[in-house]
Amino acid sequence: MSGAQPSDLHLDFETRKQLTQHLEQIALAASGWTLWTRCFELIKLQRKDITLDVTMLDGVLKSYLANETLTMSDRASYFEIFLSNRKGWQKKVDKGQWEVDLRSNHYKIYPRPEMLACDNFFWMLVWIKWLEFFHYGRTLHPNDFLFPVMGANSVVHPGQPISHDTVQKWINESTAGAGILGNFSTHCFRRGGAQYWFMFAPVGQRWTLAKVRWWGGWAEGEHRDTLVRYLLDELHAYETDYSDALAPISCGADVSLAGEHALARPASTEELRMVHASVAADVNCLRNDISSVNNSLRSLTNVVVQAACTTATALQHPDSSQFSVVSDSSCTETPSPPYAPPVGGPVASKIATSHSTHVKASSPSARITSRQLPTPGLVIPRVPVLRPNGTTNPKTKSWKDIVTHWLVGDPDQGLTTLLKDWPREWYQGANQQFASKYHQRATIALEFINQYDSNEARFLAAYPEADIRKLT
Repeated sequence: MSGAQPSDLHLDFETRKQLTQHLEQIALAASGWTLWTRCFELIKLQRKDITLDVTMLDGVLKSYLANETLTMSDRASYFEIFLSNRKGWQKKVDKGQWEVDLRSNHYKIYPRPEMLACDNFFWMLVWIKWLEFFHYGRTLHPNDFLFPVMGANSVVHPGQPISHDTVQKWINESTAGAGILGNFSTHCFRRGGAQYWFMFAPVGQRWTLAKVRWWGGWAEGEHRDTLVRYLLDELHAYETDYSDALAPISCGADVSLAGEHALARPASTEELRMVHASVAADVNCLRNDISSVNNSLRSLTNVVVQAACTTATALQHPDSSQFSVVSDSSCTETPSPPYAPPVGGPVASKIATSHSTHVKASSPSARITSRQLPTPGLVIPRVPVLRPNGTTNPKTKSWKDIVTHWLVGDPDQGLTTLLKDWPREWYQGANQQFASKYHQRATIALEFINQYDSNEARFLAAYPEADIRKLT
């Protein structure tokens, strides 16, 4: 969904079929739990029963899909659903009483990103878009069912609603897959939604019995017994459940409505002690992490300072004596042109194309010998570096080893001449087996030094993958 248009996506038959089944199932479940509908009320819902501003809500949906935080204006957006087949509404219509209550069965659905799994606002909009783009190739018609049946050939039939048996099959598959014991009917959405808002919602968000009765649309003479069965009997069972009697902090569900006092009362001394112990442990872990970071920064600072001193000395005293493996006799000194690193693309891509780039010596002021050294006298250490004591540097520090080899060298590994001072003939001609490695090292070291001013934080921010695991 990151900027791609539906026409750009190519789905095979089975993938589209499975996605359609899953999206329809979750959109139906979110709607049933939010609206507390009976199954026959929900599956008969049609496009004409929903009032929405497509232009405005498309912007909110894009924010959802981009994983952006919704603004206050976005949170105030809504669409409206009219449950024309609500059982209580039908009784009023039969009695000619519908005029006295024109707002019954009209529900405004707002975004609830903090409860995404049952966010009716999000899943209904996604489901409508899916039908329009991937099945119909048009906007929904007023009489199209919102939860249509899909044939075995993956064809969706907009004029035929999904069956009660299919919804029950989805519930059975979901509970079995989640390892939930017991049998649940299609009525579980209606009962579960009512119980949540009456007794399980966060403190301050729970609904009164009057609001529960209105939202559930219970018919006159029906709601009292039903509410007692749905809510009060369940509440009594919850408040007399002592299965957590041994818990460190007891919920005390029998002391107040649904144990609300446990969330609102002041913390006890023992509870504060437990919280303090937990926070102290977290702080100690954080202190250790900070100490480790400080040690790494000190090591980097030492390397950078040493590199700067070496470079300054080389520039002030350019002579051939720094090349310890080069004979002082019969040497003709010629200036070497500067090395120009390739521009653009991450370090990994530069390494991959290194064979086609001509690498030259880095310092225009350095003087080198044209005499070709024998191959046995050359070495470019492998990374991660294996030390004489048998230990290996962490792979995450391979790029640092490369920078050190470029600026400082590594006599322990046989690199007595800094890589930046290598003449061209040391990695060309008879020694071309070193060209690839030299090019890799030069690309990384010079980019760190020149483009990022030897700033480790900037370099790692640009290349978080600087683990260089592929260099050997």
